[in-house]
Amino acid sequence: MKLRQLTAEAIKVTALQSLWTRIIVRVLILFALIYFGVPLFESGIVLAADIIIMVIVFVFMFRRYNGDLVNNLVNKERSLCIEAAVSCAVTTPLIFVLGPYILFALPVYRLFQGIMYWVRCMYTKKVSGDLAQVKAKITMLDRSFEMVGIIPLMSLIVFILVSMNVPLQFVFIFIGSGIIFLLLSILSIKQLSIVNKKVERTVTVIPNEKILAVYYGIILSGGKGVWFGTGKNLNCENTLVLTNKRIILFQVPMPGGDNIVDGVDYTLQNVFFNRDEIIKKGKVLFSKPLNTIMNHAVHDVLYDDITRVRVKGLTLRIEADRRYKITLLDTTIMPDLERVLKSVLDDRVVA
Repeated sequence: MKLRQLTAEAIKVTALQSLWTRIIVRVLILFALIYFGVPLFESGIVLAADIIIMVIVFVFMFRRYNGDLVNNLVNKERSLCIEAAVSCAVTTPLIFVLGPYILFALPVYRLFQGIMYWVRCMYTKKVSGDLAQVKAKITMLDRSFEMVGIIPLMSLIVFILVSMNVPLQFVFIFIGSGIIFLLLSILSIKQLSIVNKKVERTVTVIPNEKILAVYYGIILSGGKGVWFGTGKNLNCENTLVLTNKRIILFQVPMPGGDNIVDGVDYTLQNVFFNRDEIIKKGKVLFSKPLNTIMNHAVHDVLYDDITRVRVKGLTLRIEADRRYKITLLDTTIMPDLERVLKSVLDDRVVA
């Protein structure tokens, strides 16, 4: 299954996880209301109605999920919008009949949520691009709406805390936590812009060079430039190429590229779950003249600079001006890899 489809399937799982989280939050709110003196019967009925609506809407909308990433994202936002609107319409008359009026904070917040989710749904429909770009845009959307949504939510909670005569030091701690959250959200949104930046390649062409062997699906151990869960995999190679002059590590273009978005490393995701696609695209790429595809080369090591190479298990270790540790995921290619390396490096290949 392609990585984009796997991501689409993952949205169904996160939607279910979100449902359970929101149910748990309602239960915690109920305990908090009881603790601060709100009658159990009235608050229990209102929150139970909200939970029942969440479950019914989720079950009804769940069958609309499919293997399309954007469709599932839109469906998730639409489901939350419908849920918020129905909850507001049902809980408002309930509170009018049962009271206490402090519970009106729920339908007011649900109304605000409904508007927010509707706007998010309209925006999500227009999202397009590479897998990482789609993920970055949606994550940026999430962060932005979290920032907007936290302000009225905090205002409601502060109003409730003050009306219940909660000590002011706790109120100020709560407000301070909200301000810190807003600042972190701004920084994380700024970091997401790195997804659209291209990393310049410095590997150059060598005259009279020809490819001896190509091995797909590799992982080069090394660092990652990540901040707030977003950045670049600095070792984004997924293919090992042996030529008559050097070892070249290529990145066959794949969905997500070298990006890390919201903690998801697309280089690793593609190597683990999309290797067949790497092979398919790689065969097309390496059918072209070597000098025309060097913009996809990330690292290279000249044979003259190599002091020792070790092939053991699924690991290839190269000692040159720096040390390289490369993991290959296919045991069947290791004997051929060792054979080709010995043909160009001779006794520098050790067991």
